[in-house]
Amino acid sequence: MTFVPRFIRQAFYKPFNRLMFWSADVKFGKNMKVYNRFYLKKYSGAEFIIGDNFLVNSGEAINPIYRNIRGSIFVNTGGKLRIGDNVAMSSPHIRCNTTVTIGSNVKLGALVTILDTDSHHMNYLDRRNETKYNSDGVVSGPVTIDDDVWIGAFTTILKNVHIGARTIIGANSVVTKDIPADCIAAGNPCRVIRMIDNKCE
Repeated sequence: MTFVPRFIRQAFYKPFNRLMFWSADVKFGKNMKVYNRFYLKKYSGAEFIIGDNFLVNSGEAINPIYRNIRGSIFVNTGGKLRIGDNVAMSSPHIRCNTTVTIGSNVKLGALVTILDTDSHHMNYLDRRNETKYNSDGVVSGPVTIDDDVWIGAFTTILKNVHIGARTIIGANSVVTKDIPADCIAAGNPCRVIRMIDNKCE
């Protein structure tokens, strides 16, 4: 559809993506908007629940930072992916084998990756015998992102991580351990830079 003007493609893909999510048995709230081509794979026995006002921009260079890269979400058999209200993402990649929980009012910058699994075995002999359908023994663990968190562009969040409410994660970070609430954190590995005062006046 590249010969079709972009505004027409956007108008087409918004209802098309709603249909795609619905046909995959994703439970979603009102006012969901997923713009442009998006890859979704929800396996049998998986759970995927989205709150209200979910917004995803995917590819089409709407945001020049993520260029023309299509967003994708994979929820494996037995996985539980839950996304709260008023969450916005730009070409994310999320892979859920166990549990990924994203709170409300969370912003994911361009090309953020969330992985709750190593995807492959640590032992090279086990990796030789891996198949698409056999990942027994691969280490996985839950990821939790609390309300009002802002994740900077190109950040990767790995398994067994809990990011506390209202925290900001700097761009290009690799989050390997828990990050507390109300702080700015960044780096590889991601570390707290300073705490911030998020008290309401």
